[in-house]
Amino acid sequence: MKTADVIIIGGGIMGCALGYRLSQRGSSVIIIEKKFCGAEGSGRNSSGVRAQTRDPKELAFAIYSETLWESLSEELGFDVEYRRVGNLCLIVTEERLHEREHRVVREQAAGLPVRWLSIDEIKDMIPNVDVDADIYGKRILGGTFCSSDGTADPLRSTFAFAQAAKRNGVKIYTETEVIGFEISNNRITCVKTNRGDFSGEVVVNAAGAWAGEIGKMAGTNVPIKPHLCQVGITQKLPPNTLSPYMSIKPYGFWNQTAHGNLLVTDVNAPLDQFPRHDVGYDVIEFLCHCTAKMFSKINVGQLSLIRTYSGWNEASPDGCCMIGFARSPENFFVNAGYSGHGFCLGPASGIACADLILNGSTSVPVQELSYSRFDII
Repeated sequence: MKTADVIIIGGGIMGCALGYRLSQRGSSVIIIEKKFCGAEGSGRNSSGVRAQTRDPKELAFAIYSETLWESLSEELGFDVEYRRVGNLCLIVTEERLHEREHRVVREQAAGLPVRWLSIDEIKDMIPNVDVDADIYGKRILGGTFCSSDGTADPLRSTFAFAQAAKRNGVKIYTETEVIGFEISNNRITCVKTNRGDFSGEVVVNAAGAWAGEIGKMAGTNVPIKPHLCQVGITQKLPPNTLSPYMSIKPYGFWNQTAHGNLLVTDVNAPLDQFPRHDVGYDVIEFLCHCTAKMFSKINVGQLSLIRTYSGWNEASPDGCCMIGFARSPENFFVNAGYSGHGFCLGPASGIACADLILNGSTSVPVQELSYSRFDII
């Protein structure tokens, strides 16, 4: 049996960041990953590092995490391609307009540099956006812009945390799937996998979309539903053709990468709509239609779509993460439920969870995100 102080289930950015932070403080750590690090939502998302449009419960958490991204490449010794390009939330419905009115007040009060943009201001900021485009019967009504938001490369970021953790002595076992637990006296005494058994004082459930299944194996309620994120990548455009990072709810996200490619990402579809791990042609067609309409000024509809991919992430009942120890088993720590927007939170999550595991408390603002709100036996 392989042993460590902490066994982490899941090799996404949450698991790898936590492994790295724990190892900095002298804990021995094993990470168990059923595929490879960053194989699902952590490595396959819209790449947004954003605090704008957050649920109020996690707004301060996101603002803190953004400060960590500034120096992350230097700290981890690997370029995560973080860029503070800003985040433009375009609005196409009256309902969304009213929702943002309330949220913007809270965001500004929290110190986030968010401001409203008129149609003319959007034209000035991004001349290549067709603000008069008819997008499935809707038109852009306005938007909000946050200058402190940005982007980073998801796979490179997860890999950077994994490599930094390994340099600190963390053992990462890939192609290793958890199949069950042995539990005695309200504690997990053995994590059983297809490649042998593991044991630790603390077992962390950072399994993302499959955190609910891991919870069931432990006899604990972790209310997670898998959702599929689907991404299309175009050929390269000239630098800063489409900057900043943009979104239109409920249509999708657009981000021109540091290399010039345009990432087009859908909003997440639940498991029952996409039971297989693939990309739905109708989703990509929909995203391409929206993209061609929005950016008709640069004839983006003639760009080649060079690659598509998808990855599973999770959705919690209230759309926010859940962090903390379960009541039963008492050494089972849950770090899951990031609901498709956890990538930005990864650096701060690692610090918060390491604090809670080792010290029982943290100064990172996650008090409203406690797992206890869902811990129903």
